[in-house]
Amino acid sequence: MAEACDRPSFYKDAELIVLDEPASAIDPLREKEIYEEFRRGLKGRTGIIVTHRLGAVNLADKIVVLKQGRVAECGTKRELLAKKGEFYKLWNSRKEAYAD
Repeated sequence: MAEACDRPSFYKDAELIVLDEPASAIDPLREKEIYEEFRRGLKGRTGIIVTHRLGAVNLADKIVVLKQGRVAECGTKRELLAKKGEFYKLWNSRKEAYAD
């Protein structure tokens, strides 16, 4: 487990908390810890994670996919994968990158 000083902190008692590319320069294990801490820290509040990495999608109640600055599609992970649109392409491109 990470040291307390390394953990993300949520100082404000705000209704909305936004993380912008929180995992852009860290390893996958630390990324998982940050997202878990974020989820625990929300405590009934709304959280938004802006990211190009797909590690956070399993936390999301709703995913919004942007393409060229516009909303391309929106839904749950299951809905977007079934739709076979932009999210499906992104998801499968990562899946293929890790396949043998």
